[in-house]
Amino acid sequence: CALVVAVVACLALVAGGVALALGSSSGDDDDAAGESASPAGEGEPAGELAADASPAEAFAHAAAVLDEAGTFSYEATSRVEGPDPAGGSATIAFDRDLTGDVVLPDAVRETIDDPDGLYTERISIGTDTALRSWVRDTAYPDQIDERPWGEFDSSAGELELYLLPDWLEGAVDHRDVGEDANARRVVEASIPAALINDLGPEVVIIDAAVELTLDGEGVPHRVAIDVSTSDTVIEASYRLTDLGGELAVERPRADQ
Repeated sequence: CALVVAVVACLALVAGGVALALGSSSGDDDDAAGESASPAGEGEPAGELAADASPAEAFAHAAAVLDEAGTFSYEATSRVEGPDPAGGSATIAFDRDLTGDVVLPDAVRETIDDPDGLYTERISIGTDTALRSWVRDTAYPDQIDERPWGEFDSSAGELELYLLPDWLEGAVDHRDVGEDANARRVVEASIPAALINDLGPEVVIIDAAVELTLDGEGVPHRVAIDVSTSDTVIEASYRLTDLGGELAVERPRADQ
């Protein structure tokens, strides 16, 4: 499966034990949503967050920090709970380990380690209106580079972390919730459902919430996102690293 979830498709994948059904393989379409993505580098200097900043100011500052950085990496865990694809009233839940690189404003490359042994890599470049996604998977992680890419011309059904600055900037109902075990400030808010990227034609997003942990200068350290859809709950916690690092996300070559 891919990141914070190809909600219904991912649940079906775990239950069925089969690989993702992919679209056409990546060919030589040079008009894709970008050959590669490089840092935007257009953010205004964010400076340090004032000690008495409100929760709303903390969210806006964190968004500005990410925009200014232009890139970041993450390590994450994701829990998905939803109806059992086999039918009936039962539900199933599973946890995934995720790593990824983000190049703002519109690119992510991510790997997903599923509990059933499936290892997945995906790339998304673009927006909801002009998105290209590539996915490949294997039961043998050391062979992932040998697997062919499958291509989508729409969302792969995952939460796209290149939208994180938009989620932080557009969050509402901000509130302080104290500090973590290392005395980092923790704030939380709601994310309007309209800001969450498309998760699939049959997935209706009901609500979303975000918990943001900041270091002493107001730099985002950890982001936890909960999304409730019409029948599935997604809980993901991301630890952000390498802000402003030299990262690149490129579309797969035609021979891959």
